Amino acid sequence: MLTERDEILAPRRVLPRAAWHFGASATTVALDGGFAPGKIYELVYRARDPVVTGLGLAAQRDAVAWLKHDPAAPAHVARAYGYGISQTGRFLRQFFYEGFNLDEEGRNVFDGAMPIVSGAALGSFNYRFAQPSRDAAAFSSFLYPTDRFPFTDAVKPTRSRALATACSRTRRSILRKRRSCISSRRTNTMAA
Repeated sequence: MLTERDEILAPRRVLPRAAWHFGASATTVALDGGFAPGKIYELVYRARDPVVTGLGLAAQRDAVAWLKHDPAAPAHVARAYGYGISQTGRFLRQFFYEGFNLDEEGRNVFDGAMPIVSGAALGSFNYRFAQPSRDAAAFSSFLYPTDRFPFTDAVKPTRSRALATACSRTRRSILRKRRSCISSRRTNTMAA
């Protein structure tokens, strides 16, 4: 379905299927009579074969765990700290939220993290048709789901609170095998 509208919040008008066609490569669309300048056109279709996007989270986990725990690694690190600014900070927050801070042996991967100006939400890193580099722009993509729940790092009265309480009280090995305890400092400031 191809639609046309006059501005971002205007109602969409469905263009007749006979009035447009796909190009030779099936990655372009042509409209009989051409596209009108200043109009917004959207093509809606059923997609298939999404690119795998969540492997970066597992690769980060496995690489850091390898450097910390494998004697054959070219460098050994006793502690690992995650540091990210903007989108890489959001990647770190997604990493912890998705539970990737435990390696396959149940050991903590990062010992601490500092995501800086990473925004309030999680990113588009680990689901079908994700676009990790997409951001929320005021005029072009505000209808696209660029920001994902949760929109805070504050401890909420959920499983997160129970985890934070358990992590502060004990470091029992049984807890470490199930969940990750980590120190995280987050800032949302900009230098002048």
